Amino acid sequence: MKVVIRWIDIVKNSLPEINELSDYRREKLNNQSTYLHIRNMACEYLLRETLREQGLFSEGKLSIACSPHGKPYLCDIPVHFNISHSEDIVACAVSQCQVGLDVQKLSGFNQKLANRYFSPDEIERINKEEDKNGMFTRIWAAKESFIKALGSTLYGSLREAALSFENGDNISCRGYRIYSQIISDYIFCCCPLTEEACEIEIKELLK
Repeated sequence: MKVVIRWIDIVKNSLPEINELSDYRREKLNNQSTYLHIRNMACEYLLRETLREQGLFSEGKLSIACSPHGKPYLCDIPVHFNISHSEDIVACAVSQCQVGLDVQKLSGFNQKLANRYFSPDEIERINKEEDKNGMFTRIWAAKESFIKALGSTLYGSLREAALSFENGDNISCRGYRIYSQIISDYIFCCCPLTEEACEIEIKELLK
């Protein structure tokens, strides 16, 4: 199983115009600020380009619908996708299985948030780390990626998505492995809903 993740910095890169924007994305563009407009365009651009790389899409309008819980899906292309953004970074994951992706800029350890949303084991793991800020952000992103893989936060809160720490640095949630990578000042966490080992390919898309 393979998960392909492409990301872009929307400040450093100029995005091409998309003439045939999906109806799903066009609805999100209504009454948005210029910055949010650019970020939404980047979401669609990354999805189109990631599908194009894999020979799953060429030109035209993507047909995207939403599940009853609000997770978008492709109507006529047999793969799953998930999109995340944090500040100037937008990322897209595409996989044969349901997948959740979360990107978070590294932030300081917040004890109040940890007490509210993290389990005692997760807080203990943070306190054992020399880099408490990094582990705090990684746990947050890992929880978000699992919830997004399921479909939406309707399936459970961050606190209910309790993580397990196995074999040193590995993280899982309810038996599903969560993969993570630090790129610059951001943590990328990806949760494919499969028991198979996954190859995770992350690459910046430059224009």
